[in-house]
Amino acid sequence: MPQLDKVTLFSQVFWLLFLYFFFFLVFLKYFLPSFSKVFKVRSHYLFSKENSTTLVNTKANKFSYAASLLSKFEIQLKNTLVVLQDYSSSELNSYNFIFFKDLNKLFILNYLKNCLKYNFFKKLYF
Repeated sequence: MPQLDKVTLFSQVFWLLFLYFFFFLVFLKYFLPSFSKVFKVRSHYLFSKENSTTLVNTKANKFSYAASLLSKFEIQLKNTLVVLQDYSSSELNSYNFIFFKDLNKLFILNYLKNCLKYNFFKKLYF
């Protein structure tokens, strides 16, 4: 396989590691300090407010209310789906019974007519 050739394998691994460490150092030197500044500003802003705990509590209360509403909605949705499934299965069964009852009668009658017409019935059973 040309990817695992002994001649080019070392050079591929070397350049892979070199580029990996190069990008790692660039990330460490330029991007990571800006990310850390943003995180420090955010944490200072959140924890310096005196009413941050009340803000968090009100958001938690809103979240718990929304969670309770979602759980009630989930229960109602499950009940509705069960009722809908029962209704659809009963309607489908009644429709199939009515529709296929007539269809089966027609099939049996036509089959018997064809058998009698070609005397298959007499040959098979008599």
